[in-house]
Amino acid sequence: MDTVGDRAATLILRAWVEPTAAPGLRVRIIPLTDAGPDNPLVVSTVDEACAAVRGWLDGLTRTVG
Repeated sequence: MDTVGDRAATLILRAWVEPTAAPGLRVRIIPLTDAGPDNPLVVSTVDEACAAVRGWLDGLTRTVG
């Protein structure tokens, strides 16, 4: 994961509900690096979204600047 010198990073979450699909929730999770978007992920539950954000934050705290 790329981070700037102060160990900052950006994660974009875009969430929407698809009324014709079960469970309907969709969340696109896009980590940004200096090179641009990196490996977007799409999940369909709140628990999956929370786990993805937690994993990303854990990775940020482990990254050596």
